[in-house]
Amino acid sequence: MGNINDELKRREALEDSDNNGIPDGEETIALDDTQRLKVLSPGQLVWKRFIRNKLAIIGSCILIFMFLFSFVGPLLYPYGQTQIFNKYDALVLDYAIATERTEFTAYAIGDTSGVSVSDKNMAKAYIEETLVPQNLEIYKMPRTDYTIAHKAYNIYVMYRDGAPDEPLFMYSTYVIDTFKTGMNLKDSFRIAALTSMMNGSMTFEDEGKSYRIVQEEDNMVVYEDGAEEPFGVLTTFVVRRYSGQDTLDFDFKLLVAGLAEEMEEKGLKETSFTYMLPKLDENGEYMKDENGNITPVETELFITLKANNYVITCEQVTFLIDTYAKPSKTHIFGTDADGMDVFARMMFGGRISLIVGFVVVIIETILGVIMGGIAGYFGGWVDTLIMRLVDVFYCIPSMPIMIILGSLFDSLRMTPYVRLMWLMAVLGILGWSGVARMVRGQILSLREQEFMMAAEATGLRVSSRIFKHLVPNVMPQLIVTATAGLGGVILTESTLSFLGLGVKHPLATWGTMINSVSDYASMINYVYIWLPVGILICTTVIAFNFVGDGLRDAFDPKMKR
Repeated sequence: MGNINDELKRREALEDSDNNGIPDGEETIALDDTQRLKVLSPGQLVWKRFIRNKLAIIGSCILIFMFLFSFVGPLLYPYGQTQIFNKYDALVLDYAIATERTEFTAYAIGDTSGVSVSDKNMAKAYIEETLVPQNLEIYKMPRTDYTIAHKAYNIYVMYRDGAPDEPLFMYSTYVIDTFKTGMNLKDSFRIAALTSMMNGSMTFEDEGKSYRIVQEEDNMVVYEDGAEEPFGVLTTFVVRRYSGQDTLDFDFKLLVAGLAEEMEEKGLKETSFTYMLPKLDENGEYMKDENGNITPVETELFITLKANNYVITCEQVTFLIDTYAKPSKTHIFGTDADGMDVFARMMFGGRISLIVGFVVVIIETILGVIMGGIAGYFGGWVDTLIMRLVDVFYCIPSMPIMIILGSLFDSLRMTPYVRLMWLMAVLGILGWSGVARMVRGQILSLREQEFMMAAEATGLRVSSRIFKHLVPNVMPQLIVTATAGLGGVILTESTLSFLGLGVKHPLATWGTMINSVSDYASMINYVYIWLPVGILICTTVIAFNFVGDGLRDAFDPKMKR
């Protein structure tokens, strides 16, 4: 008996010792040990299985980078997604245009009360289409009380029948080029000069000054009385800036007129000449000397005959949009066709694409859980009705519907953000049927389990049984499905935006960025625009697939091959 008692005491002492009878350096865990319960918790098991999957970890790191790139990057990058960049660059542009003026201008020289605008314009049309081609001296306008008469120097007057000494309008093709560049003459000066030519006096007054007109060869030169230098020239050969402004100096006009006459005589279509023009530097500023005066630079200009017009072109420094700029320190991936920074639009585009993916998946999951949960729990005619609805949504052709909606949105002229909201809503509504079918299948197998019988026996409401007991048990499959579906939604959004059916310019998405270089020549010449965006799309979709596969294997190790 003593030996038995001693043995029991020895065992109790071992159990109460620090190592419980286990040699130093070794540990043991009892079945009721809290540490063992923690190790065996489902969440920890899923996490450990997930982090053992190298592809899942790689996908997670990629997605973390994409979220930082899309949501934090725009806050740190100095440019916005719609910011347009400009530059100064030397281009061969249309500088001036010269033409023989054939269009008549009407000047009121009498009491024109009672003369309608249509009669005045009709007289101009008769002169250009009838009198000049047929070389008529006088013409009675049909169905009117007016007559047109040809005067000297190709000047025509319109007067009422029977009153030739009371002209109403004077029509002429002459313009007045002054020797002083940029001088604006009033109509009174033109009317006085043309009237003196028409009457043969060749002298006139305007604003207290007297002028005379002298014919020198083929030119009608205007002199101010007492001045030896000419004031200007009445001419039908007009030389103006290509924009229509009369800011060219007189010597330039004379030179162009002489060259145009020479081209006509020799039958030339093109010629060139040099002239001292104000030059702009690469910053768009006029070059100036040490005294601050604008320094003209000898510039080569080209004259080309185009449809009876002489177009003068030269190389000019012009302020223009910096389109298709190559990658540089200023613009990491260059600029696109609108002069916007590609790298900035990549970041903002990723933000839109990721938001669309998550919002659409959330809408699909909510609708799918509600419809699938109700169908799986109640069964019977409720299940049949909901499943037939699911079949209908499976059969809906999503692409034609998006094309129709895209046309509708265009006709309604929706703003890009409103269009984005509708796009997410439509994609979510069209895509919930797959989630509903999966949830229904899971709930059909779970509703017969013992825990559900116990929940029913306790008298819980139906909504509580479905959304507090059944749906949480389907969450692992929902997480896997949602994660795997995110990549597909991003691809769908990119495809729709590429086709012009999704988010519209100037809002940036990865799809619209690729659409900006959709033709063959652009894709060859501007690889630096579409290739990085394509890599981002592919990488993001692959990363979501890696994470989805990793979650599937972590939740259900038996699925792993």
